[in-house]
Amino acid sequence: MLDDLKNKVTEVTGNMKDLGGALGFNLFSKEKADMLLEVQKKYESRNLKGAFAIVGSLIIFWGLSVLAIAINWITILISIVFTIVGLVLIIIELTRMPMYKRLPNYFACIADSKNGSLDAISASLGYPYEVVVSDIEFLINRGILEKTYINHSRRLITSPLIGEVILQEVRRVLCPNCGATNEVIGQTKECDFCGTVLQ
Repeated sequence: MLDDLKNKVTEVTGNMKDLGGALGFNLFSKEKADMLLEVQKKYESRNLKGAFAIVGSLIIFWGLSVLAIAINWITILISIVFTIVGLVLIIIELTRMPMYKRLPNYFACIADSKNGSLDAISASLGYPYEVVVSDIEFLINRGILEKTYINHSRRLITSPLIGEVILQEVRRVLCPNCGATNEVIGQTKECDFCGTVLQ
């Protein structure tokens, strides 16, 4: 009886995926959905949204408290420096707020990407290409998008969220200028040692 239930569930979910694909929806596999959920949880746990503003406010409060009891020019100078540092932290936080609002949109968009094209991700989200690259690099550097790489020359992202790694043949090419051996992926590359364009 349990096997019949498993078979029925598999049949129904398979039919739903076929129907979703026919309608233009990309329904994620369970593994991909679990990976997406894990990335979103990691983002929530490592999100520092508001941290700079809180620290900045505390520093300003401390700086103004010292100013209130200032007895000489050194304590006045210290309180002014702390107040300025607090204001800078708050300004940094305010400039990052639009980015914090954009970041959660990337996870599903990357997972829905067929080939990892950053141009397609940029177009689907409506953000400029440079903003998309900067935001994804931020997520990679924070350790939120693990095993994710950006190929700037091909404008692609390789990530476990995509589910397929875009592989290209690696060729060893001898530089005609300096004689060094270089690994070339794709059409061209500059020599690692002298900068000559290799093909």
